[in-house]
Amino acid sequence: MLAAAFLLGCTAAGVLQAVCDARQTELLQYYLEAWQRLFAPGSMQGAVQLFGMEYLTLGLVVSLFLVLGLSALGPVMIFGNMMLYGLGSGLLMVQLCAAGGWKTVLLALLWTGLPAAAASGCLCFFGACALQVSSRIHAFSFGRGGKGNGSLHPAGARLLVGQFALLAVCLCPLCGAATGLVCLANRLMQAG
Repeated sequence: MLAAAFLLGCTAAGVLQAVCDARQTELLQYYLEAWQRLFAPGSMQGAVQLFGMEYLTLGLVVSLFLVLGLSALGPVMIFGNMMLYGLGSGLLMVQLCAAGGWKTVLLALLWTGLPAAAASGCLCFFGACALQVSSRIHAFSFGRGGKGNGSLHPAGARLLVGQFALLAVCLCPLCGAATGLVCLANRLMQAG
């Protein structure tokens, strides 16, 4: 269901661009151009900035999922945030695809598609774990959890925090690989 929420957010990117009026389109265009400049690193400093922004964005989403997973009212907000992440990802991909011809689109999909899919898969997996813990906390908080019926186990919260730490470490090489692929793609486009 989280993957469907992500895909719904990605689909909403085209709808959002289609229904924006001129003033809203200018603000959206400014936001997208700021991100697009990050995806065209020309120097080592640009690559470091891209890595930092990718890691910061994914780290904030994972941290938000952790906080929402440890609350009793988290499931709706987890789904909403996954849709927002999908919307942002979809807007960036629409912008990259609209910027060039079919060769540019194909290269953008090849170079950025695999790391983006891996990051989205990691977020969906962690979001599902957060939903399990949140549903147990919800059942316990609102008196629906008995001893054998979904009661709160502290091990579930500890497991979620451990998965958060593991995911925070795993996102570092994933963002590094994505940055390296983007830098390589930019070098190939400039050479060709």
